[in-house]
Amino acid sequence: MGIKIKKSMKKFVEIFLSTSVAFCACKKNATTTRSPLTDTVPAIAVALKHLLPQILHESSGLCYTDGNLWSFCDSENPNYLFKIDTTIGAVLQTVVILNYPNIDWEDITADSSYIYVGDIGNNDGNRKDLRILRVKKSDLGSTVTVINVT
Repeated sequence: MGIKIKKSMKKFVEIFLSTSVAFCACKKNATTTRSPLTDTVPAIAVALKHLLPQILHESSGLCYTDGNLWSFCDSENPNYLFKIDTTIGAVLQTVVILNYPNIDWEDITADSSYIYVGDIGNNDGNRKDLRILRVKKSDLGSTVTVINVT
C-alpha cells in the first residue's frame, strides 16, 4: 500500500528537490559527514533540473505557490522578489518592494492571499528591527511590478 500524494504536492516535491541541488554546494571540496539517519533512511537520487539565473546569484529563500517559484537574494541586495518559471528556471517577473530595504531577507512562504518574506537575518544577534513583510498576491501584476508591502 503506497502513500497517496496530491498532484500539486508531488510537483512541489519534484521542483524542490531538483532545484535544491543548486543551493547545496556551499563550499568546494566539502567532506560528507555521516548521520545516524543514513543507516535507516533510504537514499534518493536527485537530478539537476536547471540552474537559477545569474540575477539570483545569492538566492536566500524559495517558495512554491500558485504554480510558480518565488525567490530573492540575500542581505544588502536589491529589495526585489522574483517569480521563476518552474520548467526552465527563467525569471518571469520582478517585483520591487518600495518601502522596505533588504537588510537581511532570509525566508519566504505563502498562503492563499499573501507571500511572506522574513527579514529575520541576525548573524550578530544585535538586530532590533526583525520583521515579516506581507505581499498581497492580488497586487502582483504579470510583469515588473512596483509595490508597497505591509
